[in-house]
Amino acid sequence: MEGTAAHHYLMWLESFEVSCADEQAVLSAWSGVGLIRQHLDLLEVDLAQRLLEVTRSPENAIIDALGVSWGRAVRLVERARLLADVHAATARLAQHFRSGVIGVDHVNAFAAVQRGVEPELMEAFLGDTSAVEAAPGLSALRFGERLRMAADRHRRKLGIDRLESQKRHIRVRTRLAASTGMWHLCGQYDPETAAFLSSRLDAAVDEIIAAGVSDACPIDPVERIGYLRAMALAQLIRGQAGVSRGRPEMLVVVDTTQRNEFGEPAVDWGLPVELPITSLIRFFDHRPGITVVDIARDGTLNDRTDRLDLGRETRLANRVQRRVLRGLHATCVVPGCEVPFAHCDIHHVQWWRHGGTTDLGNLAPVCPHHHGRIHDDGWVLTLDERRHVRVDRPDGLVMTTGPPAAA
Repeated sequence: MEGTAAHHYLMWLESFEVSCADEQAVLSAWSGVGLIRQHLDLLEVDLAQRLLEVTRSPENAIIDALGVSWGRAVRLVERARLLADVHAATARLAQHFRSGVIGVDHVNAFAAVQRGVEPELMEAFLGDTSAVEAAPGLSALRFGERLRMAADRHRRKLGIDRLESQKRHIRVRTRLAASTGMWHLCGQYDPETAAFLSSRLDAAVDEIIAAGVSDACPIDPVERIGYLRAMALAQLIRGQAGVSRGRPEMLVVVDTTQRNEFGEPAVDWGLPVELPITSLIRFFDHRPGITVVDIARDGTLNDRTDRLDLGRETRLANRVQRRVLRGLHATCVVPGCEVPFAHCDIHHVQWWRHGGTTDLGNLAPVCPHHHGRIHDDGWVLTLDERRHVRVDRPDGLVMTTGPPAAA
């Protein structure tokens, strides 16, 4: 079968002629690439499972044969072991994968969640097929979220505190890359510690930007933020004057209109982390100077203590305006962009240089990449009174989002 499949792939590649001007032909060919990738993922799993039967060190065998990294080999073997498991959830996962209704990203999501499951919880987790049954209708990201929710249900039944378990697994690893001579630092922290560390890094990055970045700073937005965070970490550790002083602001959004399956209000920490409502309570109890801002969906600030409309008095948004914007927009407002608010610029929808005001209705968070598109490439962003976003591009494409409540 494998030889026939390989022959089929070669025949398809030989006949692969696509006119770049024909959109349908390109999309059809792309669909074919996806089908081939799906078959190759399945073939990789089958070969790795066979390798498990004939060698004691499958990872080393894969590295020797393919020249891949240790991490890649470990993931291949982990995937093979997972899909060979006979527990209810993993057996059903393997059926979905082999039938083509889910992809390898779904399998990786299951493996990632399983790695964080406590030993005393494992049997219950692997015996629960509820999340796996829903996998074909979910993206890999949503599937991972559903799995974590299922694991949390079992934790509550057994009285396991997930956060305390995560705190026991914080680690930092270092290595020297012989090829580049660069020192690599990799760490994992529990979500509560991560929320604090991230706020410290963001504050330090803001201070570096205010002081002026060096010519060594990359232009590419993704590389730029990576460089700035690396510099901020180094300066925080050195305790250099000005960087480690002061108190960073941590913006946490509690949505009382949304409830999780346990009846608790949804909490957005501005990071891809999950924390219980009890963590927020601990922050209130142990950190003085916490300010609560009550924001309605339309941006109305109840019990306002500061102005949200500054007119032409200043170009920069004040602290309360930023807090309200963070409550309304978790990410860049450009449709489809997932850059977190903390890494966005506050953009004047009607440009400041064209007479725009620093009023809440004229402000929106935009990531550096899209900010450049708006100012340099002719993208036009508009925002109505319900904060419905529309982006008109020079090529005629129009992108829209609903108001924050519908996003």
